[in-house]
Amino acid sequence: MKSILNFPISKVLYNFGLMLLVFTICRLAFFLSNYNYFSDLNIGEILNIFAGGLKFDISALLYFNALYIIFALLPIKCRESKTYNKFLKWLYFLPNSIALFLNCADITYYPFSLRRTTCMIFREFGNENNLPKIFATAMTEYWYITLFFVGIIIVLIYLYKPIDKANKPIGQLKYLTSHTIILCISVYFCIIGIRGGFGVTVRPISIGNATQYCKKPSQAVLVLNTPFTMIHSLTKQPYPEVKYFGEEEVKAIFNPVHLTPNSSLLTPNYNNVCIIILKDDKIYNLIITNGTDMKNEYGQFVEKLFSKVDFLWKESISGDYSL
Repeated sequence: MKSILNFPISKVLYNFGLMLLVFTICRLAFFLSNYNYFSDLNIGEILNIFAGGLKFDISALLYFNALYIIFALLPIKCRESKTYNKFLKWLYFLPNSIALFLNCADITYYPFSLRRTTCMIFREFGNENNLPKIFATAMTEYWYITLFFVGIIIVLIYLYKPIDKANKPIGQLKYLTSHTIILCISVYFCIIGIRGGFGVTVRPISIGNATQYCKKPSQAVLVLNTPFTMIHSLTKQPYPEVKYFGEEEVKAIFNPVHLTPNSSLLTPNYNNVCIIILKDDKIYNLIITNGTDMKNEYGQFVEKLFSKVDFLWKESISGDYSL
């Protein structure tokens, strides 16, 4: 049993499990710090969110730990040396420290954005010239999150396990064969973990899949983790602004502003027609409340509007959840 625990794969699984535990702790910290946004969740829903979040945690951590896993499982005996273990330690702590920092930063940033941070933040703050000052101010203002981050890193350094020398040396051929097989199997399961499942019909998980583990789209931030949303938004580009017609050409084709030479025709007896397009849970809330007793998040203006006008419903849906 002891010899099995000394296998490199055992140490890799142990160190990877540490980061899974850290991500779960970060999710709990995110939930408690922003509890007022999720106070309507019951115990069963919270457990379902945390269980579903493991799939996204595994996927994100496999991205961040890919180099560590590959280099730790290479079938070479020099990986047991002190120099190689120092190299592996850097491969483990540098990416995971970045991943942990992203998760910790979103604990405090969520109330301002109400979503998980994506790579769009680089475009949003692209014109800022005082980012170091903003960063320093945030770390000072939210000192408890900074201590939380530093404390977890210190605990990880203490709990991290390097690759030890094998108790019973084996022949070169047997060593190469057995550890090559372990590496191949590990790579296969890593691909499955990154995709979020296996099978021909299983599509790689994306940010939108998080809504499968919660009742409201706004709760998906608890299922997700920031490293995952950052990775899956790396290649996303903003929609380009397309102009097919000039302003004068558009007005010549169709002008929505209608002017009348006789202003006396504009009397209060004329009714206006207003088309309001809503999506997902907002239209559902309007239907079940018949436009009354709405929550503040849906806007007080619409609530007042529905109490003063006649309205007709036209609802259509094309999927289980919004993308």
